[in-house]
Amino acid sequence: MERANRREQKNRGSRLSWRKAVLIVLAFAALLWVGNVAYEWYHLHTEMVHMQQEEIRLRQEQQELAEQKAHYNDLQAVEKEAREQLGLVKEKEVPYIR
Repeated sequence: MERANRREQKNRGSRLSWRKAVLIVLAFAALLWVGNVAYEWYHLHTEMVHMQQEEIRLRQEQQELAEQKAHYNDLQAVEKEAREQLGLVKEKEVPYIR
């Protein structure tokens, strides 16, 4: 009888160790999964912030280009720049050197 009790206690101990091992493996797997999800969230959040900053920069550039387009659609402004920067003159005008 004493031997039977010892065997039963030994079997219980090995079952508990096995259960503990399974729980540890499951807890570790869950921790890895949570860590992976947190890393993906952080990566996506960082990318989203960069994309928002890029969007702001592109909208500013778009605004500047729209202003330049409006400026160059004005023929008087284009003529003025051509005269100042390129030294162009109209027909029958006498150019002078500064």
